[in-house]
Amino acid sequence: MRYSTIVLVLSLLFAVASCAAEDTRDRLAYQECELHIEAVFSVDGEEVPATLTLKAPEYDESGRMLARDAMLTFGEGSIISGVGFEFSGGCAYVSSGDMKIPIENEDMVKGISDMISLFCISKEFYYSSEQVTEGGIDCERLVYINGDDKVEVTVDLSCMLPTSILANVGGREISAKIKMIKAV
Repeated sequence: MRYSTIVLVLSLLFAVASCAAEDTRDRLAYQECELHIEAVFSVDGEEVPATLTLKAPEYDESGRMLARDAMLTFGEGSIISGVGFEFSGGCAYVSSGDMKIPIENEDMVKGISDMISLFCISKEFYYSSEQVTEGGIDCERLVYINGDDKVEVTVDLSCMLPTSILANVGGREISAKIKMIKAV
């Protein structure tokens, strides 16, 4: 009798502890890794396939994420197929093959940096979440709101990686339909 009571109490404690642990999972933990992404990006309705590599983030003394080194290369079917945009050490470059040209005017790459920013979401603006199923996969749709800006991230719960991101930021609609993502 004592044994079964102890087993029952331990089982209940384990169930409560595992549920509590599940609720505290960081849904954006993938952002702390180096990311390799193949996606169809869209800026204001114009779609383009691209490959994005983002280095792991670095932080300043106050804990604010610094600009991440990144490489975005446009895929086949794009008018500028094979052309890449590199962000390194706070500078932007356009590159193709062995050619690498610095870009002085940051406004010229605003759309590119907007696409990269889809993978740099601030946790402090969490608003809500809901369980959804996409293509038979259990997912969670997370919403982050900062003033008029809104981001929706759909995360595959089996691997905790995003399947899509949709943002309305500064009056622009930016999205990524992720075909492949790998966190290193």
